[in-house]
Amino acid sequence: MAATASISSAGGRTQHNINYTRPSRITPCPTSGVNAPLTTSVPLFLLLFASTYVVMATMSASNFDGQLTHTDGLYFTVTVLSTVGFGDITPKTGAARLVVTGQMLADLVILGLAIKIILGAVSHRRQPGYADGAQPARRIHP
Repeated sequence: MAATASISSAGGRTQHNINYTRPSRITPCPTSGVNAPLTTSVPLFLLLFASTYVVMATMSASNFDGQLTHTDGLYFTVTVLSTVGFGDITPKTGAARLVVTGQMLADLVILGLAIKIILGAVSHRRQPGYADGAQPARRIHP
């Protein structure tokens, strides 16, 4: 918001000049600043859990149904994220189940953030003046 004011006095008369400039919209969607970190953090989140599962299976074959490859770890992570749960890879020990439970809880947080961002973008687009940044004309009733 930019506002300038000038007051001048000439011959005992005071003049007030006030100029107001409406702030410009830098981005068409206020959630675009949130989308970028979310789109980079979700893949990193998946890779973190996939790597954790592979390391746990390497440390002890009893944690899961045998050894997990990197592809198996990513597959299991996405399966847990999508809540499909085919059952072909399952955690067997308490430690493995705790890590998978942690991922499930974190998945719910990520899902909630994604829904919040989508609903925020939809409600923002429904506001008047979104397309061109202009505010709707106001009627002045005398």
